[in-house]
Amino acid sequence: MVRILSIDPSGTSISGLFYFENWNHYEISSISAKKWLEQGKKIETYLKNKQVEVLLIETTNLYKKSGYTYEMPALIKLVGLLEYLALQNGIECHLISNRFMDKWELAARERKIAGLELKKIKRDSGRPKNVWHFKDQPLNEHEKDAVLIFYVYWCKFQKKVWPFA
Repeated sequence: MVRILSIDPSGTSISGLFYFENWNHYEISSISAKKWLEQGKKIETYLKNKQVEVLLIETTNLYKKSGYTYEMPALIKLVGLLEYLALQNGIECHLISNRFMDKWELAARERKIAGLELKKIKRDSGRPKNVWHFKDQPLNEHEKDAVLIFYVYWCKFQKKVWPFA
């Protein structure tokens, strides 16, 4: 199987990662750093250690719509760096727009993406909290997005059966 890394990049906080090697070997994790270059260095190390062959990077169509926030330049720089790292290391790279993220998330909420589900978790005090899980592993928002980007690549672009069904 091909080793694939799906990334929901941030640039200024947390980037979510979903690494897929085969149906039984995958990892979900995050990389935290306040500076885009620090995140880029950590992701570069990850790419080399895992010998990634395909890199999937979530991109956004919000560059125009959201205005120019202080986080946007860092995100743009990180995405550019990731594309460069892929080019330099012979890694196949795909940019996947999140413009349909609401649609994909709705499919997950409706349990149409096996393994990915939103669970209500009881807390010690107050109302229950909704937490995304993948095969019973709790996820943060960035990790959930990295899983969804992989799902879109695998099922929509590659037209393969979802391996976690």
